[in-house]
Amino acid sequence: MTRPSVTLCVIGGFLMAFPGLWVREARASWLIPLGVGLTLLIIAGAKAGWSRPRTVTLVLVTLNSSFWLSFLLWRLRTRFFGFDEGPGLDPFLGPVAGWALLLLSSIAYYVLVFLRAWVGRSEERGFLLVGIAGLVLQVLVTMRFIWEIIQGV
Repeated sequence: MTRPSVTLCVIGGFLMAFPGLWVREARASWLIPLGVGLTLLIIAGAKAGWSRPRTVTLVLVTLNSSFWLSFLLWRLRTRFFGFDEGPGLDPFLGPVAGWALLLLSSIAYYVLVFLRAWVGRSEERGFLLVGIAGLVLQVLVTMRFIWEIIQGV
């Protein structure tokens, strides 16, 4: 990937993590940074070539890192920013549902690119193996965590 593409991925990843800060106070405005960050990620992927395992692995790492950073910001926001958690449903459930849809919908694409590269004997086999390991970790850890949060509703 080129340097501008990596920069767009990093900026997009940070933007996608912001919903963890202000979910309760701003209702559905968490969709704005998530959408802008995802758009930047799509632009970066288009510049680098969506059919390459290296690009898909970077997108996979960026999406998972953004999810976990968003969750970390959600947990730390009361300590550092003084936002109070009121009674009722956990307001982070909206972003968690958005993340679940985003991560689940991207799994089919990841599998398609990785299988294509595996069958085609791609020269990016190292990224292919890292991407497959990341995909398995995403499914086992992140989806399990999202399921536990949603079960509490």
